[in-house]
Amino acid sequence: MSKKSVIDKLALYECAVIGCTVTDMVHIFRCSSAIFAQPQYKKIIDKARANLRQQLRQAQIKTALEGNPTMLIWLGKQMLEQDDNRGFFVGQAKKEDAAETKVILDSYQTKTLVKLINNVTDDQPDIVDATTTPIDDND
Repeated sequence: MSKKSVIDKLALYECAVIGCTVTDMVHIFRCSSAIFAQPQYKKIIDKARANLRQQLRQAQIKTALEGNPTMLIWLGKQMLEQDDNRGFFVGQAKKEDAAETKVILDSYQTKTLVKLINNVTDDQPDIVDATTTPIDDND
């Protein structure tokens, strides 16, 4: 004789929206994990978890916009494809298109390049052009 489990839908939603796993819910509701695969319960769990993800994203964005440097860096990496690499890309709009033009500079080279760029005037466009063309060591 099988005993049919009835789950309180509001309680199920409240468990899922705070991140309870199916294993947690099995213990809370004292039922089989198979019940949570039933469409009426799966729909509730999916909606609650989507709401949790939305709330987490909102909290992360809010924290970042309030100036939290760790969150700013993490979201920059996740959403803006930023990384810790100190190189830069020359003449390419997208990072994935620029693999062959990536330039890694050490601290001295970076300072030198910044000085060159800052000293460029409208009369001297060749300095900028020189930084974007490959240098042949055999010359």
